[in-house]
Amino acid sequence: MSISYEELKERVPSVFKDASYGKPSERYLQIKTSDVLSHFFDKGWEVQTATEMNVRTDARKGFQKHLVILKHDEYLLEGEGNLNVVIRNSHDQTNALEIFYGFMRVACANQLMVKNIGRVGEHSVFRHYKTNQEAILNKIEEVLKGFEGMIEEIRFLKAKELNPGQVNSFISKAIDLRFGSDFIVDQESIQRSVLRVRRSEDEGFDAWRVLNRVQETFVKGIGRYMVPSVGLKKIKSLSSIDRLVSFNDDLWKLAKSI
Repeated sequence: MSISYEELKERVPSVFKDASYGKPSERYLQIKTSDVLSHFFDKGWEVQTATEMNVRTDARKGFQKHLVILKHDEYLLEGEGNLNVVIRNSHDQTNALEIFYGFMRVACANQLMVKNIGRVGEHSVFRHYKTNQEAILNKIEEVLKGFEGMIEEIRFLKAKELNPGQVNSFISKAIDLRFGSDFIVDQESIQRSVLRVRRSEDEGFDAWRVLNRVQETFVKGIGRYMVPSVGLKKIKSLSSIDRLVSFNDDLWKLAKSI
């Protein structure tokens, strides 16, 4: 299901803001997310999902950081899911415009995100400066070329069988990425939650399936773990835009390198 233009306006009004928060410099020129989206809409892309950051200051509402994920009917990996364009931006001077890649795995509705895929699929950052307008248009023309690299990486992960030692190493490093290196947890209890097979598509120990089981557990907050001297605790879901992007990107890199 796609989100219509009107639904997007209602759910994430910051995408359409015509002004900037605060007092920008003379070099500043607002890069409206809605203008960037219009170029993708012209090429047949649709909004898959969108969200904006919660802000405590009323004056910043409507200007805050937001994330928009796009999909296209022709950009699919058969039997797996949708290839995505991901756009992160803000109109309160806290974030430059960023364009990178995502993948929605249909079997488990896992939304993966990755910033860099080879040289063609490099993560692009555009500060809100006048000189960046033409560069953005050029990037939009180039961004679709990176999907071949993403498909190759997925196929690489699916062909990469992990032995028990590699699986344990992956989980230990993923725990550090998600909770921090000083996080004290009973490894066996969290490993049971992470490696639980919730559907037939998750069976196996190739890097792709292990990545998705770990990602689903830690992002959606599925399962429990034992903390010494405390007891059983539920894994919390991730909701912060920045943490969702950084954790997904770090996890993808970990899966490739393990």
